[in-house]
Amino acid sequence: MWDGLLLLILLCIVMAATSFLVGMLPLYLSLSSRQLRLISALGTGILVGVALIIIIPEGVETLYSASEGGAGHGARSISRYARSTGGAVSLPGNPAQDLWRRQGDGQVDDSPGTPESTPTSHDPHVWVGLSLIIGFVLMYLIDTLPRQATSNRPERFQISLNNLSFNRRTSSTPGDGESAVPPTPTAPTHDHSSRPSSTTTGLVIHACADGIALGASSTTTSSLTFIIFIALIVHKAPAAFGLTSVLLKQGLSKRIARAHLIVFSLAAPIGALATWTAAHLLGSISMGQSSSMTTEFATGVLLTFSGGTFLYVATHTMSDSGHDHDGDGQMNGYQGVSMSDVYETSNAGAVKETQAKSRLSETGLTVLGMLLPLLFQFGHGH
Repeated sequence: MWDGLLLLILLCIVMAATSFLVGMLPLYLSLSSRQLRLISALGTGILVGVALIIIIPEGVETLYSASEGGAGHGARSISRYARSTGGAVSLPGNPAQDLWRRQGDGQVDDSPGTPESTPTSHDPHVWVGLSLIIGFVLMYLIDTLPRQATSNRPERFQISLNNLSFNRRTSSTPGDGESAVPPTPTAPTHDHSSRPSSTTTGLVIHACADGIALGASSTTTSSLTFIIFIALIVHKAPAAFGLTSVLLKQGLSKRIARAHLIVFSLAAPIGALATWTAAHLLGSISMGQSSSMTTEFATGVLLTFSGGTFLYVATHTMSDSGHDHDGDGQMNGYQGVSMSDVYETSNAGAVKETQAKSRLSETGLTVLGMLLPLLFQFGHGH
């Protein structure tokens, strides 16, 4: 138990530090949108592969294992009680104790119609679908509600990562004409202060949901924890970079942008530690079942829930990948971080050829990311 907690704390520290360091890069250097798209494509593929190959199967297996273990635990407890009493304790008119004694002697038929042989009330078949859809719906609401809250505004504030060059050369050469001053959106001025906070809020909630997968996996095996950790790192790195870039472009100072980045970097570790704590608290306060069985069942529910969140993020990002070059894309499933290229209209012919090659590379990296989790499955026996 405590070994898993120590490993989880170590991974959370590494994840928070990595997100913060990557998010600090826009303060000191520029990164092309093509490089970010390639990283995002690989991260999207890894999310799909980890969800379908590792998280969901592991969660389903954990749920059924906990359910079968709970039923077996009940039968073993009755049998041990009967043996400890020697089968001699039976009060007149008490059919329950007589049934326990006969269960210990192996005289009770364990047919489905026998109430005492009924498995645990947690039906794993129901919980698999319920956990998946709750995770999927949660991420859908996180993604759509912020947009609906600002739908009455004249125009969405789109930020292009290709135009986020925060090196000193760009800021010190105002004489370059149009290249020195990026196209400004026509959003109203009162949106200037509210938009950064809403962007950060959505990202923080999203990151907390991502941390649930890491926290749930830490209660199972170390190999599963490392796999999910790698997937989250690849998933969060472009988002941290894009968050800082967007905040700076929206006029926030470096100090305030750094504070937003710290909150975002800590969100997933906090979600992971809270999930680990909740899973073990459920086990410690369980009644009628062993603590390990309840913890295992809660872990299975959380894993399948995380699989649902991963599926939404991955499928949503893949559906938006065709719009990344049209100014309406998002990066790695995080709301408010666009990967559009504002320079594409200046040289349409050459840019379209480059786009075709870039999309082919992104497709290849996405497929590669989907298949990478298979490498961790070889020799992974249960």
